[in-house]
Amino acid sequence: MEVSGRISPSILSRKKLQKKSKVKIMH
Repeated sequence: MEVSGRISPSILSRKKLQKKSKVKIMH
């Protein structure tokens, strides 16, 4: 249970990083 909890936030952070990377590419 704890491991899955740690994995879920890591995925969210990766998605956020992907959005930021896309914004940088757009600029």
